[in-house]
Amino acid sequence: MIIRKAKPKDILEVARLSYDSAIFHRRLTPYYDVDKNAQKILEESLAKNMKSSNGRIFVAEENDNIIGYLLAFKINREEMFKIKKAGLIADIFISEDFRKIGTGEGLVKECFNWFKENGISFVEISVEVSNSGALKFWDKMEFKDVCVLKYKKI
Repeated sequence: MIIRKAKPKDILEVARLSYDSAIFHRRLTPYYDVDKNAQKILEESLAKNMKSSNGRIFVAEENDNIIGYLLAFKINREEMFKIKKAGLIADIFISEDFRKIGTGEGLVKECFNWFKENGISFVEISVEVSNSGALKFWDKMEFKDVCVLKYKKI
């Protein structure tokens, strides 16, 4: 398996995986219902993020096929906080056949290297509370709970 920075040629495959991630999350809660144009929106958004100096897409590749990706950003925190900048892992998704074999860990470690190169030592994530597999993964990666995002349809 190869972990690397995504290239422009990878956008369609990463967008497909990102759409698969959205569908997976939609099954967990209606909060993540997707727009009918989601695939196109994802392609455009990922292409834009790939060009940004504040964003990075990492891919896991096996036999010339993209089997997972991680989307990360450098973010500025509120001035009142001592920690001024942080990393944000906005999304990670691994094809089902390649989970629990180190793919996610490889992507996260590569992402951590990029954050460290950019002077970032704190990383944030959001995890769907009913996604027990993801919660176990992030616990294994030694992430700590900070807050819970709640929603209500009105």
